[in-house]
Amino acid sequence: MTTIESFDLSTSLSVTRPDSLYPFSRDKLFVSIYYCCKHLTDPERIASDLTNTVTYKLLPYISDGSITSNQIIKTTAETLKNFDKPAQVQYLAYHPLNS
Repeated sequence: MTTIESFDLSTSLSVTRPDSLYPFSRDKLFVSIYYCCKHLTDPERIASDLTNTVTYKLLPYISDGSITSNQIIKTTAETLKNFDKPAQVQYLAYHPLNS
C-alpha cells in the first residue's frame, strides 16, 4: 500500500483581488480546469492531475499567507498551455488576466 501526501491550502491561504480577499479553493480551481478539459478523454483524472500540478507551482508565489488571483490565473494558463493549447484558450476566455 502506498500513500500520497497532499496539503490543504484553503485553511491557510488567501487569494487577493484589487477589491477583495477570499480563501483559496482547490475545488474551484479543479472545476475551472475540468470544464476546460471536457473535450479530452477522462477529463476528471486529467483535471485532478493538472490541479495538483498548478497547486504545487503556486507554492513559491505565496507571500504572507496570500497569493494574487492574477498569479493563479497565470500559473494555470501556463500549465494548460504546456498540456493542451485549446484548454488554455478556453480557460483564458473565462479567466482573463487583470492588468
